[in-house]
Amino acid sequence: MNQITKDNIVQLETNSPKMTVIGVDTNGYAYCSWTNKRGDEMRGSFPTQSLKKFN
Repeated sequence: MNQITKDNIVQLETNSPKMTVIGVDTNGYAYCSWTNKRGDEMRGSFPTQSLKKFN
């Protein structure tokens, strides 16, 4: 299993915009940042097991 770490580029397993990991907490959540279609910066947290690294 690939560990999700800060600065990884990730996507949700169900597809999503490419997101940059800005931090990972000890409870298994990654804090991510991405830009929506209007160009607004968005942020959210997601369980690391729901994310896949984007190559």
